[in-house]
Amino acid sequence: MANVTGTDLNDTILGTAQADILVGRGGDDNVQGAGGNDHIVGDYLGNLLEDTEDSISFSDYAVTDNWSVTDLEDGHTQMAQTVDTVDGAVYEIEFDIAANLGAGAPQGAVEVLWNSEVIGTFQADDGIFQTATVSFTGTGDPGELIFRSIDPTAGEGPVIDTSGPIYSYDTVVEVNGEEETVAAFAEGQPNLYQVMNGTLMVFDPETNTYTKAGEDASVVVNGIGFNQEDNLVYGIAVKDGEDSLGNDVAKKDLIMLDADGKSYNLGPTPYRSWTADFDDKGNLWAFEADLDYFMKVDVSEKDDDGNPETRRRRSTRQTGDHRHLWRRTCLFRGRCPFDGSRWRSPRRRSSCNLWRCDCCIRWHALRRREQRRPRYGR
Repeated sequence: MANVTGTDLNDTILGTAQADILVGRGGDDNVQGAGGNDHIVGDYLGNLLEDTEDSISFSDYAVTDNWSVTDLEDGHTQMAQTVDTVDGAVYEIEFDIAANLGAGAPQGAVEVLWNSEVIGTFQADDGIFQTATVSFTGTGDPGELIFRSIDPTAGEGPVIDTSGPIYSYDTVVEVNGEEETVAAFAEGQPNLYQVMNGTLMVFDPETNTYTKAGEDASVVVNGIGFNQEDNLVYGIAVKDGEDSLGNDVAKKDLIMLDADGKSYNLGPTPYRSWTADFDDKGNLWAFEADLDYFMKVDVSEKDDDGNPETRRRRSTRQTGDHRHLWRRTCLFRGRCPFDGSRWRSPRRRSSCNLWRCDCCIRWHALRRREQRRPRYGR
């Protein structure tokens, strides 16, 4: 028995002598059964609904020509559209659903009706769009497709607090060996966040105004990044201070900020940073102040001393005067870029306090002459 599903391209799908299930999906497919009692599903015919692009709410669909949007007496809303069908044909509806956090709704639910019969009920417990699918069988006559909002039930996700400028939910993290309940950022919020001198702010681009998220800063933090693994903000302290628990903070310490603007000291890192961001694995990558080094901080792991697990590496930062290319190493792997000869021995240039090899010094000097600048060291 073969169970074959095509793609959205033009596929050729061949059955076997047994009872097969062959699904064409999109594209101009050639689906052929053979022996056996086969179940064959042909091509999709494209989107049969009108005015489905660039709309994400009932109010958006209300201004279109093909959807009829109605406010119901129980406070809910529905939208409907008439669809012509073929008798016996199977129709599949695929749509995305999310809670409208921008309207203060931490949850959302909708039911789908075909000719007044409920054929599916779906719920979203956060602001991240999820794809839902439902199907029905045509009758050969036009039918009415309805999407209707309903009251959500108790969801499986965390309870979202909508009382503050930033919607949040409680989560437990480890701070200095102790468990602390902090406010994580609820997903799907249409906000722009900025940390100003350690204070978390919410920026409204329409009014060009800031709203303080919660507490005033007790420590100045920079090198900020948002960690999508736990929905919290992390940064590096650039001045001494104390966190929201009263713990002392020293320059270079890793600081965690929650959605209420509270700060938590997670331990020391190698250096201060003003430039940082997260990767998709929960690592904060931060540059040293002069960009000569960068570090990778795994904010979820600890070393043997209980401090954030950190790896430090050299950078390839190059400034306008070509004085900082590699610290204690050769840009051209110890060979002159002109004749390929190896450098003889390291030379120390007091003007930049770095170790250089002869070939790199020759290279810098030639570039400076070509650009009509003073030679290196003069």
